[in-house]
Amino acid sequence: MVSWTSWSTQEFSLRTMTPIWVFPVYPLLMITPLATSLINAIPSTTETLHLSSQTILAGALMLQGIGFLVSAIIYSAFLYRLMTQGLPSPSLLPAMFVSVGPAGFTATGVIQLGTLASKALPRSTVSALGSTDAVSTIIRVLAFAAGLCLWGLTLWFFVLSVGGQWRCLFGGTHQRPAFSISFYAFVFPNAALVSSTHAVGKAFGWRCVEILGCVFAVLLICVWVVVFARTCWGVWRGSLLCKPPEEEDR
Repeated sequence: MVSWTSWSTQEFSLRTMTPIWVFPVYPLLMITPLATSLINAIPSTTETLHLSSQTILAGALMLQGIGFLVSAIIYSAFLYRLMTQGLPSPSLLPAMFVSVGPAGFTATGVIQLGTLASKALPRSTVSALGSTDAVSTIIRVLAFAAGLCLWGLTLWFFVLSVGGQWRCLFGGTHQRPAFSISFYAFVFPNAALVSSTHAVGKAFGWRCVEILGCVFAVLLICVWVVVFARTCWGVWRGSLLCKPPEEEDR
């Protein structure tokens, strides 16, 4: 509904395109954490309020897949925009980090759901395919492999976004963007990088990757503190979230 309203009432230019275009499907990228919590809360694979853990798993994967595939299409448009138009303007540069979110949240969700495959698949539904243990192991291996690939894509977009900020600040132009609410793009999309890094490290037992996730988390908290403090200061001074003063009648 949000996408239909945006497309039917507004026109967007490729020159000003940023990964913010993915926002209409962003809620779908947050489905898997909720599904993981629901599956963990279910006492068994069959007894719940008319909804089995298998149904939750299938629905979460479907909705997460829709969100990621739509965002992947927007990824291609964003890369085409970078190749033909160059980097966004300094005021739009923080929005590059939005590209980190879709792959990161999907990697986290796929890995989390893969670890719950043995609980989410009742024996009666997999008897034709094999034993529950064998099928759940296959699903877990596939989920971990897909999550690892998506984590790599997350890192790639993160490095691309950092490079865009570096090019703006230290590449000769020195056009420092004025602080705005868009600076929160430095924070919330990168939470997907932190969660996916922890998920990959835990899934494969890579201690160094888990430590890297802790480093990312500490840096993210520091960035959030700085952005929040700047926001409070901007509101106090009247430069953010305030109506500009009207001109006096002459």
